[in-house]
Amino acid sequence: MNYDYDVIIIGAGPAGLGLANFLSRSNLKILLLDKKKNAGDVQYNIAGTFIDPKDFDLPAEAFNPIKQAYICSKNKTFLVKAHGYIIDRRKLLQHLETKASVSSLNNSWV
Repeated sequence: MNYDYDVIIIGAGPAGLGLANFLSRSNLKILLLDKKKNAGDVQYNIAGTFIDPKDFDLPAEAFNPIKQAYICSKNKTFLVKAHGYIIDRRKLLQHLETKASVSSLNNSWV
């Protein structure tokens, strides 16, 4: 078995998969390490962000817009206008995994 890699990425979350996708356009041999079996094997499925998915060529179906949010404390509740998104992490990570895998299968997911 050959263990000769140019880049080793530890963690297959959004940043790790995004980096794997970016680097897969080169001729580098990449090893992606993560404790998950694949991108769909996530501990929690929901996250939030204020980035616009269109700015990063991300799938719209993984993002649900937020127009307002309640901020609650022990004594008060505030309604604030917001411009953000709830992320379906499973859909996002599966999209990034597919994109990275399709770009170059010279790479390994361990």
